[in-house]
Amino acid sequence: MRPKRIIKGIKFKIRTRQTLKKEGRLPSDVENVALGISSPKIAEFTANLYRETKLLDKALGGSKFNRSLEVGCGFGRITPWVARYSKEHHAVEPEPALLALASKSFPKVKFTRATAQKLPYPDGYFDLIVSFSVLHHIPPGEYEKSIEEMKRVAAPNATFFFHERVRGQGGFKFRSWPRPVETYEKVLAPYKLVKNFDRKVDDVATDPLKIVQVMVFKGK
Repeated sequence: MRPKRIIKGIKFKIRTRQTLKKEGRLPSDVENVALGISSPKIAEFTANLYRETKLLDKALGGSKFNRSLEVGCGFGRITPWVARYSKEHHAVEPEPALLALASKSFPKVKFTRATAQKLPYPDGYFDLIVSFSVLHHIPPGEYEKSIEEMKRVAAPNATFFFHERVRGQGGFKFRSWPRPVETYEKVLAPYKLVKNFDRKVDDVATDPLKIVQVMVFKGK
């Protein structure tokens, strides 16, 4: 059984890499973790996840929404925590292998294979939209399309939660394009920035360079 499982896993990774290449995408660090391409320590991974859920709580507090959208959910790493905030949670992911993992883990969430640049929803459909370390992986040109699509499916009074790199090295070599908070303010208009803080959650989880920022935007 063990050799068969290993062969099956290798074929799975190959198919996933082929899909990414065909779509002109590179796997993020989190995708690599999900696919078993890299193996960080479990303790580090779970500690990071814990802190990220705390960031959601800090940003959204006791807010409740009718319908939420998670853009680039991957294998569902933070999906159940985002889903807590709304009556109906939707999530999109372009990679079929990751989407299958997420769908299997969280059957009550409405998963759809789609990109941020082409969201299959009507105008004004969501009152909460979440991008957790997704937008800074989208290159110039495609990033603007993604923002416009997210605004299109957002209700006039919607809330946006962004957790993104705003400083540091970027470009195709790093698979990352950090953008300052001011850029997000400009492209998200008329939605207004109402909260903005760095990644620090406690005295242990520090981000002294303030590379990652949490941003919350709201409509009227």
